[in-house]
Amino acid sequence: MISLNVLPSFVAKPFEVITKLILSFFNENISLVITSKGFATMDGKTFNEIIKDEFPTLKTGILTGPTFADEIANNLPAAAVLASNDIALANSICSLFQNSCLRLYQSNDPVGASIAGAVKNIIAIGAGMIEGLNLGDNAKAALITRGISETSRLIKTSGGNYNTAFGLAGIGDMSLTCSGPHSRNMAYGINLVKGNNATNTLDLVEGVNAIGAAIALAEKLKIELPIVNAINQILNKKGNIKEIISQLLSRPIKDEF
Repeated sequence: MISLNVLPSFVAKPFEVITKLILSFFNENISLVITSKGFATMDGKTFNEIIKDEFPTLKTGILTGPTFADEIANNLPAAAVLASNDIALANSICSLFQNSCLRLYQSNDPVGASIAGAVKNIIAIGAGMIEGLNLGDNAKAALITRGISETSRLIKTSGGNYNTAFGLAGIGDMSLTCSGPHSRNMAYGINLVKGNNATNTLDLVEGVNAIGAAIALAEKLKIELPIVNAINQILNKKGNIKEIISQLLSRPIKDEF
């Protein structure tokens, strides 16, 4: 079993890097665990998708969930998800961590797990903006809740399991990433609206790299992501922040679900 963690912002052609890495180890007994959270291409393909396109017989799983790396390294308790179409693979990897500080749960929804891991970073930038503008805890709770709604809609329309958005890979990871400046994405949002220099950490801000891909995927699937689009408008200075927030609040009345 090998683990793959590639940040698209660090490499010009992530697919070429992934292919070379897999070919270096590839044989019929190898399984691959993807630990990268984000989209692999600007049209919204996930790492799992592009690997399956090129290596259809390769067994793959996705490790995701609410985990800050430094806390895991210090053996603090945490829970995460191992998602795979091969449930036997997911079960075997989960069992490796049994009785450790990291509790793993198995899932058969790699599509949902991948999308949730990408979108939560975008929402965390929005949470940082709310924090930086002192808009209050009510606004942040609303952002997270509606962010999960958009995540679940994108998952379902992409062929994943709607419920994945409400588990560790979805609401769990989003809650953690929106919890404070310990999160790179949230810290970036705070610095952005306060006018601080955030460009020196831009390569590490996964949500910035994911937002264009999320919008492209939503347009392809013909669904609306109003919060993701609003955050994108602010990032790209396409309007006044207060006006963009006002537009969100004045959207037509609809059922919650």
